[in-house]
Amino acid sequence: MEPMTNDRIPVRAAVVASALLLLDAFVLNQAVLPILGGILMVLVDGPGAVLAARRGELDLAWRRGLRAGFFVTAAGLAVAAVRVNNNIAWGRAERVISACGQYRQAKGRYPQSLQELVPEFLPAVPRAKPVAMFSDFRYEPAGNRHRLAWRVFPPRGWKFVFLLGAFGPGVESGQGREGLGRAEVPEHALSAGLAESAP
Repeated sequence: MEPMTNDRIPVRAAVVASALLLLDAFVLNQAVLPILGGILMVLVDGPGAVLAARRGELDLAWRRGLRAGFFVTAAGLAVAAVRVNNNIAWGRAERVISACGQYRQAKGRYPQSLQELVPEFLPAVPRAKPVAMFSDFRYEPAGNRHRLAWRVFPPRGWKFVFLLGAFGPGVESGQGREGLGRAEVPEHALSAGLAESAP
């Protein structure tokens, strides 16, 4: 087998796939662009690679297959990055919820904004995710049902928890149990107060 040389490696495809991955992992956090890119390249280069291999043009088949592989790999890594960032957001939400509970124990009420937790209960208000866009928590005080939310699929999909004044730090669940619950809802439902927490 001949060693791979620069002219056999689709460097431009590797650069574009890497750029899409970095843009999504650290800015958008949706995985949409890398997935679309992967699907497009599989549809374009997959059949071409098979036809080239059948014609005996193995070098061309290799380049086309490798080019599609770069984009498919970027799509997979982007999906993994979304999952990692959502797990990070959940962990940070638990810290914020704990700080809200400590605030309530000390002050007799939940804070009206997350800034009230600084610096006594939190050194700073954390961002939900380590990405450039759609990364902040949304905190909505509403009587005894304060709500903390963050985007799981920007810009529309949300995950949220209710803080129940009757129980301390926790959320309302389908069975009325204390604890942390999650639900994904569109932004308009959250804004209208129509969303319910998951059991």
